[in-house]
Amino acid sequence: MLALSHIRSLACLTLVAGCAGAAPEAASVPPSLPPRASATATPPPPAPTSPSTASSATADAPPAKPNATSEKASPRAALVTWLKAHMPSGGEVVDEADKPVGVVHVAKAGELYELIARAYVELTDIYLTADLHKELRKANKLPGPKNAAKAGERVVIPAIVPEAPKSADEERLGWPEDKVLKGVYVRGGPAASRLYLEILEESKKRGMNLITLDAKDYDGWVTYPSKVKLAVESGATKNAPIRSLARTIRFAHKYGVRVAVRISCFEDEILAKFRGDLSIQAKWGKPYKIGWLDPANPGGQDYIIELAKEAMDAGADGSSSTTSATRCSGSRAPTSSSRSARRPRSRSFGTSCAASMR
Repeated sequence: MLALSHIRSLACLTLVAGCAGAAPEAASVPPSLPPRASATATPPPPAPTSPSTASSATADAPPAKPNATSEKASPRAALVTWLKAHMPSGGEVVDEADKPVGVVHVAKAGELYELIARAYVELTDIYLTADLHKELRKANKLPGPKNAAKAGERVVIPAIVPEAPKSADEERLGWPEDKVLKGVYVRGGPAASRLYLEILEESKKRGMNLITLDAKDYDGWVTYPSKVKLAVESGATKNAPIRSLARTIRFAHKYGVRVAVRISCFEDEILAKFRGDLSIQAKWGKPYKIGWLDPANPGGQDYIIELAKEAMDAGADGSSSTTSATRCSGSRAPTSSSRSARRPRSRSFGTSCAASMR
């Protein structure tokens, strides 16, 4: 529910990792999903048939469908398929028996090893390109001065992930057993640097289990390469420091740390300037230039909701249902020094968001 009487310079939407709202009461715990039916359950025995009809029944019957277990690819096969789908140009999967699945890059003449590392870093267990570059040089026993590959040189890519990434729902960590969340706030810049891994390591050591990760700050900049139309068109994703939001979340999960994605609502200098029709309107019918979207404008609400959905699709923590894991909160409209602004239409953003997320 909007609280228009409060004077605040920052409004934000928080997707809470493992808990929408982080309330400690047992009643607020998202319900667990019912157990899935076994794919390999034994089918009931067929009804007996007489010898006279058995042959015709066999001839007319459609071919039997393969068992669900046989249709599901093994983890190794799933990894090979995922690697091929995300393979940079020049890459080859090496799938040899009794060895981990590997990747080799066939280089072009003069191709820099650092750029090769950058192209493949998302296929590895190494977070930063600079660190992968170092490991790549060791794995290929490259001499110090050598920075570029020869034509046709086969460059081994080290530290390939041992399994294909999970789906967003499978990736989430959910509630801790004691329903207590303890963590720190991490901005986009640090999340794209070596400091991020240090934060995760220290969080694990100190018993913390949550980070609140900036996805969109109050100035409007989006910290990752969002595909939301308004974010792209407005230039809000330009120079985004985080290369892959899903991968950044996965690395936190390796440390047992949940990720709450912070999305600042409505105070958005970039979008308010790009789309004046979405900003707060002055009494004279023009955009009121204070860097705020109209919290009651459906277009502005939809922008926030789309960013929230994108974060959930990237694996931001919550229950297995996006509906119950996403909560619109912390929204405030500016009231100081804005007597010339038209009062926003009375409409609950919280209600609108909840309805849109079902």
